Amino acid sequence: MNSPVNLIGITVGTECNIRCRHCLVDAKLASKRITKKEIALLNGEIGKYSPKLLIFTGGEPTLYTEEINEITSSLKESSKTEIKIVTNGQFAKTADAAREVLGRFRALTGVAVSYDKFHAEFVPESSIRNLIQACGVMGLPFSIMCAIESPLDLTILNGLKLSGTRISTQKVLPIAKAKKNSLKYEYPEFDEKTLGKKCPNLGGIMYNCGSGFTICCGFLASGGDKSSYVHRTIGGHLRSRFHQLISKHSFGQLLRLAGTSRDQLLPKHSDPCTICSLLVPRLLRGS
Repeated sequence: MNSPVNLIGITVGTECNIRCRHCLVDAKLASKRITKKEIALLNGEIGKYSPKLLIFTGGEPTLYTEEINEITSSLKESSKTEIKIVTNGQFAKTADAAREVLGRFRALTGVAVSYDKFHAEFVPESSIRNLIQACGVMGLPFSIMCAIESPLDLTILNGLKLSGTRISTQKVLPIAKAKKNSLKYEYPEFDEKTLGKKCPNLGGIMYNCGSGFTICCGFLASGGDKSSYVHRTIGGHLRSRFHQLISKHSFGQLLRLAGTSRDQLLPKHSDPCTICSLLVPRLLRGS
């Protein structure tokens, strides 16, 4: 039987060695460091759902090598679960230094680096090239995640040798530090295609240490009262009214269920997280 959870992302802590202006990770989303009790809970949930992929993020995951190794050590030798970290690459002063840090992980099958105009204020382009080289030598698939305020921000990648490198983009949301610094992706108008879409995180679950399991990577999981959106176990979250709503319905269907007029949608609601944060709380209040 197929698992309802293909991916589990784990925020192991909020500590980081750089201070990006757009960061959405703060004390409202997760705590400073994952605890032994949480690791035991996670190991049980990972064993139960056998996800295809574990992604460790933060904060900066290379500051939590011991905790990550404790989690991955629970996997059976026969496990086919892939293990990836999402790093800022700051440690890759040289290719040798990058290999040394990556080699500390008990099991690693891939590396993603967050690199954009915000990270570039702290991490030189040379470090990213060193990380690419180290991953090539170690046989680790490498990808780049680039946060953007506008499509023009992708020009930051022009100086890197990225032939065959997978690049994904994340539009900056006004959450945490980004909100404090008045940063966000500006949509020129509302994109009607959004109404035909569902939550892009379906099939995956995030565990934020000190908080719990959630499919939400945006506003709802980092709000004041998040009891409807974050749960102690994966099963509890999958059974929640919140998860049932977003897994069964497109945003257009949620719009109709919430009794919300199309005229209330602004350009910013083109973003799935933003339109979700508008509609779902209204539906949960009415249920």
